[in-house]
Amino acid sequence: MINGTVKRFQNIREKTDSFTPFEKLEYLSNMTLDFLFEHYAVSKISILTDMQSPKEGDNTSELMRRIFRLLPPAVLTLMKRQ
Repeated sequence: MINGTVKRFQNIREKTDSFTPFEKLEYLSNMTLDFLFEHYAVSKISILTDMQSPKEGDNTSELMRRIFRLLPPAVLTLMKRQ
């Protein structure tokens, strides 16, 4: 279930191509949080397992890698708005 959500990030690129970095970060963050709240028991187990025994490529590290990749451009977008 969680692997499926992580894989959805790959498919979202096409949908979000026209988004600004900030819009993309907001969209992906909301999608992730929606999933975590809808499936809180599974999410909690997965996140706790990943935190106790972190591995490269686990669900949490993949999610963070994808979100962190969007942060610098999103921050620049926010700075330009001010």
